[in-house]
Parts: sequence; structure tokens; C-alpha cells
Amino acid sequence: MKKTVHVPTLAESDAEFANIIERSGVLNAEAAELGRERAQLRRDIAADTTPDIPSAVAELLGQAPSAKAERRARLAEVTRKLTNIEAALAVLAKARPAAESRAGNNVCKAVRSAYGERVAALCAALDTVDAAHRDLEDLRLAVEAEGASSGALGAVPYFLGSARDPQRRVAEYAKTARDAGYAG
Repeated sequence: MKKTVHVPTLAESDAEFANIIERSGVLNAEAAELGRERAQLRRDIAADTTPDIPSAVAELLGQAPSAKAERRARLAEVTRKLTNIEAALAVLAKARPAAESRAGNNVCKAVRSAYGERVAALCAALDTVDAAHRDLEDLRLAVEAEGASSGALGAVPYFLGSARDPQRRVAEYAKTARDAGYAG
């Protein structure tokens, strides 16, 4: 029965990466909302044909500021917030690659033992395949030595390469796995 292995997410593997993702999501949601508000304010200001009396002038006149002036003030405030959010997102975007790399390394550390078990099992199976391939190749070559075409037998595993080639695929993978410290 195949043993289940929990592969942690990048966010589970690194608190800083999780924070970057969470903060980015919150800031992007806020930016989207502010962007919609800014677009509506711009439409409202463009559609408003009433006189534009800034709040400071209205105060001097003892009047309330015009709705248009209040919308302009809110538009300026929204634009400032959006600029700050964009700057914060840029800081997070700059920090993300290093945090993501560290989180990825942490994920690999968490599953390395289980991965090693599977690589070792694969190498053992490939050793069996390699031995069977050599036996099959010996028989095929014996048929060829008698002047018969082994192609008539079919099912020649050409994809494995030559059974005697030290750089055959099976041997190369096993060497790579052993060099990485997985298989003995």
C-alpha cells in the first residue's frame, strides 16, 4: 500500500512567505476596491455640472463645500492610498522571490526522506530492469549471431538504449540518484 506523504504548501513552510502572500492579497483586494471607487468618483465629478467651490473657499464664505469639491478631496485621498498600496506591493514583490525560494527549500526538506525512499525503490526496480535488459540483449545478440533478424521477435526495448552502454538511461538515472545520496 502506498504511504501517503503530506507535502506542505509554500505558505506552511515559511512564515515570511505566508505573510507576503496574505498581505499581498489584502492589499490587492483593497486596491481593487479603491480603484472602483476612484473610477466612480471620476465619473461623478465629470457628470457634476454644479460650481466647484473648494472647501477652504466655502469655509471663508460661511458655506458648506460643494459636493464636487468633496468628491475631488476624496479622489485625492483615494489616489494617495492607491499610490501607497502600490509602493507596499512593490516591496512585497521584491521580497517574494527570496521567501519563495526559502519556502521551496523547506518543502523539499520536509519530504526528502519519503522522496529518498521512493528513489531507492525506483533504483531497485531499475536494477532489476537493467539485469533483465542485459539478459534480453544477450539473447537478441545470440539470435543475430546465428544470422537471423531479431527484429522479427518484436518488442525490442530500443528506448533503453544498449544494455552495455555505461551511459544508458537506466544506469545514468541510478548514478544520478546515488550521487545525490538517495540510493546505495
